[in-house]
Amino acid sequence: VEWAMPAIVRVFEAGDRVIEFSPEGPDDEQAAEQETDAVNWVYQKDNPGFVTTHNIIKSALLMPNSYVKIYRDEKEETCTDNYQNLSMEEVAMLIEEKAGETIEIIGQEQTETGWNIEIKRTYKRGKTRVICIPEEEIIIDSNHSELSLDDCEFVCHEVEKTRSDLIALGYDSVKLDNVGNNSEYSTEERNRKTYSDEQEYDDDTHKALKKYLVQECYLLVDFDDDGIAERRRVVKIGGEIFENEAEDYMPIASACSILMPHKHTGY
Repeated sequence: VEWAMPAIVRVFEAGDRVIEFSPEGPDDEQAAEQETDAVNWVYQKDNPGFVTTHNIIKSALLMPNSYVKIYRDEKEETCTDNYQNLSMEEVAMLIEEKAGETIEIIGQEQTETGWNIEIKRTYKRGKTRVICIPEEEIIIDSNHSELSLDDCEFVCHEVEKTRSDLIALGYDSVKLDNVGNNSEYSTEERNRKTYSDEQEYDDDTHKALKKYLVQECYLLVDFDDDGIAERRRVVKIGGEIFENEAEDYMPIASACSILMPHKHTGY
């Protein structure tokens, strides 16, 4: 595998264009160029493109399959700033909220030379991410017989995340406190994977690092009882459903070095 890696990676990483869009007609040439530049920038510059390509290929050579996830990461971030000797006009400009941003004054003091204030900014920052997922985090319908997951009846990405990460993603902190209380999920194994020992997280500082088992599932189900199965995205944390929404996009793709006919899993 190590001997083969340089030659294989070189095919994908030669030049600046890992991905290229082909125009279908003369009127599409400019749009195809723009799409090619934009997607390559996201993959190569805004994400660690070389490392991602390397990991996808090496996983496909070492394991039957490798998996990559392409998704929009929307996280809530907070920063604290201190300002000194400001006029009232400067304070007004500073605390003027922009779209998607919340500002809170957490400290203020008036002096002879102006205002000293401390503010906390809370805002959402979005980024398109492309990541190679460890094979053990992916659960696939055992009857699925194709490499592509677009038509798979059930795909699940199972991963542990901290309480801090989940709150940054917008999940309700009170609901997270109640995760794991359902007796249906009270076996020793499930509890061990669902949340960590409470004695280790007895204050707010360590509580933020408490880990939860998160299962992000993409499944075909007749949710509206019209006789036709639709794809839905369901997020389960511990024993509780936190999200259940319609989804028309499968963000997880699969790669394989040696295909097996009529099987999802390669050789």
